[in-house]
Amino acid sequence: MNAPRLPDPALETEIFAATDAAQDDLHKMLAQLVRFPTLNGNEAAAQDYMAHTFRDMGLDTERFEVRDADLRDVPGYSPAVGHWPEHDNVVATHKPRDASGRSLILNGHIDVVPIGAGEL
Repeated sequence: MNAPRLPDPALETEIFAATDAAQDDLHKMLAQLVRFPTLNGNEAAAQDYMAHTFRDMGLDTERFEVRDADLRDVPGYSPAVGHWPEHDNVVATHKPRDASGRSLILNGHIDVVPIGAGEL
């Protein structure tokens, strides 16, 4: 299956060139991120890292607590199982010089379930 093409071939070429050029940095960032122990309730250090990374990229960065009471009336809402301190979300926004066209949202899930028994 072929990936959909962007309507502007020059823009598509520019995007692919930029992502190709950033491969080493992206691999280093991912390698650092997966070193954080991000079990439920222990995501703070990884979220700090992501917030710092986003700010260094010049992105508007916001960190906030997710509160069930704020979301309960949103269609598709599913309540959290348990509550953990420092279980914040980090959101970064790029504001283009010319606000036209479509937008893109990238969303990551940073916590993981317990690893279980170490010996198998």
